[in-house]
Amino acid sequence: MQDDQYIYRFISFYDLYQLCKKKKLRLSLLAVQEDMNEGMGAVLQLASPQWGSFFSNSDQIAGQHLQKLHNTYITCWSTEPDSVAMWALYSPNKDGIRIRSTVGRLKATLADYQEATSLWKHTNHIGGTELLTWHWELALVRYINLNIFIEEMNKAYTEFRTSCTESAKGNPEWWTAEDGYLTEAPIFAERFRKAFTMDYFLKNSSFSHENEIRGVVRAGIRNELDFEGWKRLDDPFRQLFKSAEPGVLPSFVYASVANDFIDEICFDPRMPEYKKQVMIDALSPFNIKQTVSRCFGYLLSEKLSFDPIEGIRSNGRR
Repeated sequence: MQDDQYIYRFISFYDLYQLCKKKKLRLSLLAVQEDMNEGMGAVLQLASPQWGSFFSNSDQIAGQHLQKLHNTYITCWSTEPDSVAMWALYSPNKDGIRIRSTVGRLKATLADYQEATSLWKHTNHIGGTELLTWHWELALVRYINLNIFIEEMNKAYTEFRTSCTESAKGNPEWWTAEDGYLTEAPIFAERFRKAFTMDYFLKNSSFSHENEIRGVVRAGIRNELDFEGWKRLDDPFRQLFKSAEPGVLPSFVYASVANDFIDEICFDPRMPEYKKQVMIDALSPFNIKQTVSRCFGYLLSEKLSFDPIEGIRSNGRR
């Protein structure tokens, strides 16, 4: 994605006013999203060969999903500027607004927010419930059928298991031999990793109409380790950071945006004129460019006329 690529978000007037007046972009926990499978791509990583043996219990896996839901913030945008499905979903009362920004501006917003709340600025804050962050990403969402995806993963495991069984026939020591299973297992793990990309940008194909580009901020809280003591530990798995329990972190946080974060707005084309005028008046101090959506429009309202030589004309113009 290029930094100058346009991206779009369908929001309420209240969220728009927050953006314009207070220069704040709302980020939402995965836990408040309507899709129950949000974050499932990151959970499916645990089915990889290098992790599977640690998460054989279904309660453990469910716990990992719950942890990700309550420690991950997202902001959802679209690469599609004019979609009937998006207007219908995100402007159910016909009074929503579509805003436009760019990939570069959203990257800068997420980077600044992560920098301001970074774990490494709070290394002396032992314990507590203060929201801290340690990573941000921005990428296009990949849409797949999650059930078929799991079936394909299982198929890969079945093929590898069958191959191993064949190789070990008549040679039980193959399972512990350096040139046997101990060589083949990491090869399979690497092949599996390349074949099945799993992260926070994986979503069920039933949502493909969103054409989503997603910003992700991973959060949590400081644990009880003393910073100086932690630096002396010879243990790469001991971290200064831990996941918050459900209900500890707020459902929404707000990231500061630059004055030019929004460069264009578009009102729901079905919006009653009186509502639109009220919004235009309220937004007038911010001097934001307005554009018009052609969704839901009646094609013949342009007074089309057909001519065997001139072709199709609209309002008397070709």
